[in-house]
Amino acid sequence: RVGRREQGLKYLSAALDGVTGPDHTWGHQGASMRLQSFATVDKCKLAAEDAYAYGDFPCAALRYGDALTSCPADDKWGRATLHAARAACHRRARDFRQAIDDCDSALALFPKYARALFRRAACLLEAGRPKEAIQTLETLLRVDRKWPNLCDWLVRAHAQAKRVEKDDRYKPSWKKGMRGDARK
Repeated sequence: RVGRREQGLKYLSAALDGVTGPDHTWGHQGASMRLQSFATVDKCKLAAEDAYAYGDFPCAALRYGDALTSCPADDKWGRATLHAARAACHRRARDFRQAIDDCDSALALFPKYARALFRRAACLLEAGRPKEAIQTLETLLRVDRKWPNLCDWLVRAHAQAKRVEKDDRYKPSWKKGMRGDARK
């Protein structure tokens, strides 16, 4: 995919050079707008990667959001990777709901995107939703059997699901289904 993207950028750059004819202005304008939007995306992405490297995860998530707003709507792969990267930022900032939403957005664009599947499963597991994490990990297993440490993650998810089930089994019947202090 990276090769295709670079090849597309090369063709857009070539469209700016020495083309004459009736469609010249239309093609030149379209290609230059496209290249500018890709340059803006790359600039925001670099700022996000720097913020992530420094441990400023909320700022990195904002920068990835800026990149998403600059990214052309028809660049599905670019948008999916940006959503997955922003999900990693939200996960590190312990905002699992946003991270899962971003993973779902990436998976809506590419349902077999392995990195988004894995990040979604990890977020679900860390958010205390092991059954959904198991389903996502099993989907990842069907997509990419060679994902690193996938079996370890599946074992971890099943163990957490058993712990949750065991804890729920020993609760008094009047407490089952109650969360926190939301008693009515």
